[in-house]
Amino acid sequence: MRTKAPSASAPVEEKIAWADAQYARLSPEILQDRLVVEGLERLREAISASHRAMVHAGIVDACRICEQEEGGSCCGKGLEDRYDGTLLFLNRALGVRFPA
Repeated sequence: MRTKAPSASAPVEEKIAWADAQYARLSPEILQDRLVVEGLERLREAISASHRAMVHAGIVDACRICEQEEGGSCCGKGLEDRYDGTLLFLNRALGVRFPA
């Protein structure tokens, strides 16, 4: 299996397959590393704080309205093309499950 992450322009299925394969290969070792686990926890906390700030600022409501009334094209359409395999790998390490 290729170890270099596919680029953001690769098909999303290829990026997800790479992230899943790398996570399966590396997680037993990296999730035993205290620094990695602590870093993932800090990242989880930062993501949560960011989400709370977005809720407080009304951004989440604005995005919901945009999605319902305008199809969400400003952020949602083609969003999967903006992420690379490394970002998807980090999401897997945070416990995110991707759709099949």
